[in-house]
Amino acid sequence: MEIGMISLLGILVGLGVFIFLAFRSFNLQLTALIATAVMLLFAGSGENGYFANIYDGIFTTWLGGVAGALRSYFLIFCFGSMFGLLMARGGATKRIAFTLASGIRGIKNPVTKKVMAAFFVPLLYIILSYVGISGFVIVFTVLYIGMELFRECDIPWRMYCMGGASVASTMILGGSIQVANVAAAEITGTKSLTAGMGISIVGFALFVVTMIIMIRFELQGAEKRGETFMTTGTEFVKTSQSSGSAEGLPNIIISVIPMIAVIACAILGINVSLALLIGCLLSVILYWKWLNEGGNTWLKVVGEGMTSAYVPLMSVCCTVAMGSVIKVLPGFDQLLAMMGSLPDVAQGVGLMAVFSFMMASSTTAVPAFGEVVFQKFSAAGLTPALSHRLMLMSSAPFAIVFHNAGVVNASTLAKIEYKHAVSVYIRYSCLPALPGLIVALILVSVGLLH
Repeated sequence: MEIGMISLLGILVGLGVFIFLAFRSFNLQLTALIATAVMLLFAGSGENGYFANIYDGIFTTWLGGVAGALRSYFLIFCFGSMFGLLMARGGATKRIAFTLASGIRGIKNPVTKKVMAAFFVPLLYIILSYVGISGFVIVFTVLYIGMELFRECDIPWRMYCMGGASVASTMILGGSIQVANVAAAEITGTKSLTAGMGISIVGFALFVVTMIIMIRFELQGAEKRGETFMTTGTEFVKTSQSSGSAEGLPNIIISVIPMIAVIACAILGINVSLALLIGCLLSVILYWKWLNEGGNTWLKVVGEGMTSAYVPLMSVCCTVAMGSVIKVLPGFDQLLAMMGSLPDVAQGVGLMAVFSFMMASSTTAVPAFGEVVFQKFSAAGLTPALSHRLMLMSSAPFAIVFHNAGVVNASTLAKIEYKHAVSVYIRYSCLPALPGLIVALILVSVGLLH
């Protein structure tokens, strides 16, 4: 067997190890290093000998990739984490949640009310993740308010996991403050988070419509089976706490000002890190009263936000660096050669889909393999703006899978059995994201989009 095929086998084995360890919630940074080492074991001797090749692969290519990703995303993760925590501790995210929940409770039609109550969690996740707030922060804002609304409308508690799944929509919609969107802007040279805005709006609209239709049918099915909130919510209710009240929180206008400012900065092309910093500064000013209550200070919140960014930041950097190693292995060239008979657009979409699934994240797959995908799209004659958006639309349906960290986190915090959580995550991220991708590819194939 030639070295290219052996190396390709090594890539598959290494990714298998990565998936297995990630699925078992093993430390993601160490998981990426172990998987990289496995791939290098199959890579052959190279010019400097077998062990030298492994050494260089880890200490030069992999560590160099970690450093490069850290340089690119350090401020985005830190300021994003600070921004999310300032919004949460300042009461702004809670006010937004209470406002949305109050509007849903006012709906008269019982069927519509139940569907919109189920959509409440995804809607809040979409709004907050769009401005760069991590799902690991959002969950603590949404969890108890969502529980009360779901219980009130007798919605199966497992459907709470639609929230984390809906984050896939922010990979589609232009303007989102997401690392994948930032990386795509850098890779394609658009330097704009709103590149390909037209098709992104179409994809996002199809995502939301498809999700709501799925919710309607799922609720009908649950009613026929006799499934209630308590079917999967019993364990969470035992230890849950009240979401409190909206009394004393900042009003809704003040609550959304920092978010609007961050979005406006992104649209105007202001550096993403600077946009998030502006959001942080506005949050400190507007929520000063709430941030400094009960012995807490805004400085403590900022410090906690900075610290909480480190683990997810390093996990992303180490996984992106794994992609840096894969791209220089003989097996990757073999994979490209095997796909060579496909049209360039199909190759680009296929590569992004496969590696998004393998890495269980758009945040890591786009920075790691975006350049290769962009080359395929460019060879097909697509503009940088369309390449930017199509890259993200290709990743979105396949990135939230069974070894995604968000699935384990939501399952644990909401006390939902993993098998129920992962089923909801995969269905409500993949199926709503596919129509937009299909429409985009049809428009490209007939020459209406290029």
